[in-house]
Amino acid sequence: MKRSILCAVIAVFCVAGAAKADHRWGLVGSYWDTSDADAGEGLGLRFSYHTSPDSHTMFDMRLSQFNDLADGSGVSGVSDVKLEVTPIEVGASIHSAANGPLDIYAGLGLGLYLMEGDFISDLGAKVDISADDEIGYYGLLGMEFTVAGENQGLQTSRVSLFVEAMYRVVDIGRVSSGPITKPIDGSLDGVGVNFGILFHW
Repeated sequence: MKRSILCAVIAVFCVAGAAKADHRWGLVGSYWDTSDADAGEGLGLRFSYHTSPDSHTMFDMRLSQFNDLADGSGVSGVSDVKLEVTPIEVGASIHSAANGPLDIYAGLGLGLYLMEGDFISDLGAKVDISADDEIGYYGLLGMEFTVAGENQGLQTSRVSLFVEAMYRVVDIGRVSSGPITKPIDGSLDGVGVNFGILFHW
């Protein structure tokens, strides 16, 4: 059900992006410092669509992958734990400049956080872990600066660099390994930093 809702939101998001305006896509590097697990680095993509050519509001979608946010210290019988988290996040942001070279913005949104992992037992066996996917939300502040290109009416050909600070709120639910299912009272709440390059069209 969660994935169906998110897929519907993404479909509407993509249709909205068909309008002629200053749309953007880019490559993202990320850092996420979680409260009850480890900090980790990730890679991803960002897509942003203006609601109209002169609007200061944009719809945003971010896809990213964090390969290991686990903290396995103090777990009996376990020598290594790996937790993979894939955030799929959609939201909206308000920008200070619709088409200016320096753009300060703030945004809010929801995310679906896909989780899976494994651990290595003290006997050397690799055991898969299944964790519930979770719905969370985020807030962010960012800055974008155009380094090349210019506007041409409704068409634009520019390249920008950006950096943004993000705070995510994400719970960790049930975790299972084989027939064993255990609820966990924890979260992946924490501050993150995203940075990268954007291409306008």
